[in-house]
Amino acid sequence: MLPALALGTEPPEPETMNAPPRSPKEPLFTRSVLGRILFLGGIQALGVTTAFFWKIHTAGIPYAAFTADNPIYREALTMTQAGIVVSQVFNGLTVRSDRLSIRRLGVLSNPRLLAAQALAITAMCAISYAPPLQQIFNTAPLSPLDWAILTGFGAVLLAADETRKALVRAHAKRRKENT
Repeated sequence: MLPALALGTEPPEPETMNAPPRSPKEPLFTRSVLGRILFLGGIQALGVTTAFFWKIHTAGIPYAAFTADNPIYREALTMTQAGIVVSQVFNGLTVRSDRLSIRRLGVLSNPRLLAAQALAITAMCAISYAPPLQQIFNTAPLSPLDWAILTGFGAVLLAADETRKALVRAHAKRRKENT
């Protein structure tokens, strides 16, 4: 919730005031907005699902053995939860603009967003490593390899959207040159 609120403090993109206003008849959820939600959401879902099954598969025990009391099952669930948090950190960095790259925006341009994301990661670590919170949330500690894998999935999400933005910019440039 805090990262979403912090996104509201994102500085406006350059040239925003030079663009014509959006038509009041235009829906909030346009095809491009819905497409981007499905695109980024699909990558996130694939990443956390892969992380869950990777954790179970690497344990080398049958799926029938995974119950709420099994520590590997709790690790897989924790990895899934942490994967959602980590992917949302990368998602928060990329959704600040529909077309401008993160390099152009700057990673540090919204300190409120960075603080909110750090708080989200801190909360996830507390849930993962603090025994009283492990009992409440039925979680288990994650290894450095687990975090590296989750960070890798987040980086894939960021790279995919940066590629999408580059294609959007190239298309707009070609369209502008043809007019």
